Amino acid sequence: TSLTWPIAAIPAALAVVFAIVGASFASVIVRPIRGVADGLQEIAEGEGDLTRQLKVQGKDETASLAGWFNQFLSMIAQLVQRIGNASSDLQTAAADTSEVANNMNQAAGRQREAVELVSTAFNEMVATANEVARSCSAAATSADEGYRDVHDGQQHIGEATGSVLKLSEDLQKSTQTMQLLEQDSKNINTILDTIRSIAEQTNLLALNAAIEAARAGDQGRGFAVVADEVRALARRTADSTGEIDSLLGNLARRTQEVTQQMQGSLQVSHTSVERIQQARDSFDKIRGSVDSIRDQNTQIATAAEEQHQVAEEINRHIAQIHADAQLVEGFAHSAQTGSGRLTDISGQLKGLVGRFKF
Repeated sequence: TSLTWPIAAIPAALAVVFAIVGASFASVIVRPIRGVADGLQEIAEGEGDLTRQLKVQGKDETASLAGWFNQFLSMIAQLVQRIGNASSDLQTAAADTSEVANNMNQAAGRQREAVELVSTAFNEMVATANEVARSCSAAATSADEGYRDVHDGQQHIGEATGSVLKLSEDLQKSTQTMQLLEQDSKNINTILDTIRSIAEQTNLLALNAAIEAARAGDQGRGFAVVADEVRALARRTADSTGEIDSLLGNLARRTQEVTQQMQGSLQVSHTSVERIQQARDSFDKIRGSVDSIRDQNTQIATAAEEQHQVAEEINRHIAQIHADAQLVEGFAHSAQTGSGRLTDISGQLKGLVGRFKF
């Protein structure tokens, strides 16, 4: 029993010693850790104040932890400050981008409207080009018909010229024939003058014979009868010669009138030939003009067709530009919407960064 008490007291004493030593060590270890924990709690509950620092006491691991944590807070403060500056720059850039997107959207809208106006005007120009092409084609067809008509007219004028020339030649021959007839009438008048002179001489001889027969009495009675017959014949010859002379005079006058008329007709035919020749020359000029017009119409029709094709091609490009303008307008609207969202996000980010103090 005497040993039991000491043996029981030794463990109790050791327990007390260990408790005291443990409490001392716990106080030494826990106190710095508690200080770090309290500092972290104050930082966490300090509404994002990154300027606060943990107290560094000693050179143990807890002090090292507090020092490294203070450096981490400094880095976080610098990072948050940079994020704040970047958010401000981002907000400014987002506002500028939003304004640019708005301007681009308005410009795209104006471009689309301008392209629509140009497209409408070009559609009208294409329709006009089609109408011009059709008109040129119709004009070319009319020019071809005019060319054929002029060619036919030239043929008719050539035939008319030949007919008038033939008529002129016939009139010339007829005039010459009438002139020969007039000359023959004059020759007949000369012969009639000779016959009239012979009839007068015969009448005179018959008168002398009748006088001589009257002187001869009964013996010359038969001769007197013959002389009377000769005188009667001479008188009838003179009368017939007078009638022939009168007829030849009328014939000569009429022949002269016909000759004059033929001369006038011949002059008219010459004038007609000249005028027909002038008309033929005019038709030649008209034919040249029609040829030139036909060639020009052909060239214009070709140019109009090429213009129509080019206009169609340009119209297709304008339609593509219009579609691209609508697409650009959509992109601009999307960019404007994105810029607005970016502005909102930058504002939110700036608000979040503003919660920190650095």
